[in-house]
Amino acid sequence: MTELDLDFVRRRRFPWLTALFLLMSLIFFVGQTIVWGESQKRIRHANTQISELERQVNLKIHAAKVATSTQRAVLAEREKDENRVLKSIRYPWNQILSTLEQSDASNVAVLSFSHDASTGEAKITAEAADITALGEFIAGLNNGREVGGDPIWYLANYQVQSQNSMSTILGTILQKR
Repeated sequence: MTELDLDFVRRRRFPWLTALFLLMSLIFFVGQTIVWGESQKRIRHANTQISELERQVNLKIHAAKVATSTQRAVLAEREKDENRVLKSIRYPWNQILSTLEQSDASNVAVLSFSHDASTGEAKITAEAADITALGEFIAGLNNGREVGGDPIWYLANYQVQSQNSMSTILGTILQKR
């Protein structure tokens, strides 16, 4: 029989599967790195947009607060004006005018009657032949009405005017409040 002699020759084969696996892993890793970088860019852009929107909202809130305070001031001023008008409308004109009509004004000429709605003060300018007639006119205006023990109408000042042979008294009569 013949003898068969086998010699073992060592050969290293290239590990194609391992290389393919490593190449695929490297491609996957590079792809994921690119995706991560893009997502970080989007996150930074979104954060920038968020901060810009927050700034705009804060500006709008501030503007709304300023507008509200301005509107409150305008409304408060309007309310004051309306209250002044209401106070003027509610002033007892009938009572004052009827008092003037009912007072004994035979020796007294009423030159003017004015009323300041903001302070509620009334003022009569009258001219009389003498001081007694002016005093009687004021007593007729008061007609027993008093505020805290004092008459409502009083003579604030007067002046004697002489014209030719007659002298007249020009007086300012005020109403107490």
